[in-house]
Amino acid sequence: MSATVDADKFSAYLGDAPVMTVPGRTFPVETYYLEDAIRLTQFTMEDDARGSRDQNAWEDNDEEVEAKNIAALLGDLQNYPPEIKDTLCRLNLYRINYELIVRLIEFVGSSPEYVGYSKAILVFMPGFAEIRRLNDMLLAHPALGNSRGDGGWLIYPLHSTIASEDQEAAFSIPPSGMRKIVIATNIAETGITIPDVTCVIDTGKHKEMRFDERRQLSRLVETFVSQANAKQRKGRAGRVQKGLCFHLFPKNQHKHLVCVSDVLAWI
Repeated sequence: MSATVDADKFSAYLGDAPVMTVPGRTFPVETYYLEDAIRLTQFTMEDDARGSRDQNAWEDNDEEVEAKNIAALLGDLQNYPPEIKDTLCRLNLYRINYELIVRLIEFVGSSPEYVGYSKAILVFMPGFAEIRRLNDMLLAHPALGNSRGDGGWLIYPLHSTIASEDQEAAFSIPPSGMRKIVIATNIAETGITIPDVTCVIDTGKHKEMRFDERRQLSRLVETFVSQANAKQRKGRAGRVQKGLCFHLFPKNQHKHLVCVSDVLAWI
């Protein structure tokens, strides 16, 4: 039993066994991509104080191959102002931009049009180091680090290395007037369910085990998620009401997400 299993293949293998389908109720999720996040927050590279230049790059990244693929990943941006495309071209799509994530949470939490989605925000990060870094940035933020008063924020990192009682707090509905931010890895796609999530911010990355032929060993590698992963992440925001999802990769890249992962594996 799984939300993504190919039931017909299992049915055929088991001699055309009958398949029972029990549909669940989900709410529509408004979906945005990296170009939309930049437009809504008016983010520029000048805002990227620490940015994504110092950490979380793929170790074997080849700048020439990367530059060649960026234009293809961006696709047609005719409906966006020129400064949006300029910012996208200057961003390193292979690295996590923490400043943009913080700006996006700020925007959702304060914009009259989107504040209704800020009750519970789930941020997908590839690993514990990335979770800890974002958690520290949010706690140090003058507005988002405020855990008191009406409109305050509760921030919960969610990882297997964190004490179980601290993890359980992430599943609780915040007190009246409070909002919460949960920072988790891809375990929050299917392994666990936080039912009150109303907004998802998907960095589009996770870590998977791959064999490094050059080093002759297996290691965890940070890669782009597949289209199926992205769909699962988006669905986390539509369980209790109409939801909102920001995928922090270009829309055109989403159409070719599997190909991008193959390119990274080759690099």
